[in-house]
Amino acid sequence: ANGEACIYHCYTVTEYRRKGVYSCMLTNICRRLQSEGTSRIYIYAVEHNVSSNRGILRAGFLAVSQILYRSVMGRRSYQEKVSAGAVSRFAPL
Repeated sequence: ANGEACIYHCYTVTEYRRKGVYSCMLTNICRRLQSEGTSRIYIYAVEHNVSSNRGILRAGFLAVSQILYRSVMGRRSYQEKVSAGAVSRFAPL
């Protein structure tokens, strides 16, 4: 939709991990998108990727939902669980 963006499939090269590069990159991407008129920015990461989730939170994102993905005998299904009272937004910096 117009005014919305989605960030996914991010990767930090091993030698740059644990140096704040990911959260800094996300912050700069979001600033750029906001300056171009984007009002809502989504980002996805798997729950067990603690480092990514930490960087996402440091960049100002709020957890608003959890997407459950299942694949049984080649059939895929998705279910979204929205957090109670959650507001989907990028926190102003």
